[in-house]
Amino acid sequence: MKLKYAAVSVAALAAVGATALPAQANDGTTKPATKETVVQPLAGQNIGIVFKIGGHEVARGAFYHQGDKLWVKDSRADGRGVRLQYDLNYNAGAPDGQCKAPGGAGTSKYCNENFRENGKIRIRLVAGSHTSAWSPWANIG
Repeated sequence: MKLKYAAVSVAALAAVGATALPAQANDGTTKPATKETVVQPLAGQNIGIVFKIGGHEVARGAFYHQGDKLWVKDSRADGRGVRLQYDLNYNAGAPDGQCKAPGGAGTSKYCNENFRENGKIRIRLVAGSHTSAWSPWANIG
């Protein structure tokens, strides 16, 4: 099977899903922190995303078409549990499933699935009560 990639400017996608969250500044005042989802596939990944809160990476996730694998990584020791949710275009409604990191900074997990080859998938990351934006849709097969 051939892997297909779309060339997308990371700078153009850096603000996908940016929303303001209250955060405590060093001087005791409240300033906005941002949630940011960056689409950044690594070698072999059909979809790859990085989730940042307040400019700090908290999680990474990916979908690998070869073998229908999902991968999630907890990137920060912040007490938030991390999981990757996936959505399939041939099932309506809420996210179709998830892959959860075992817990603790630096831990990661692969989840093997068996998706229909003619469908599409998108992923997002959840860190504690914070949810990233969805990735763009990608072909499964």
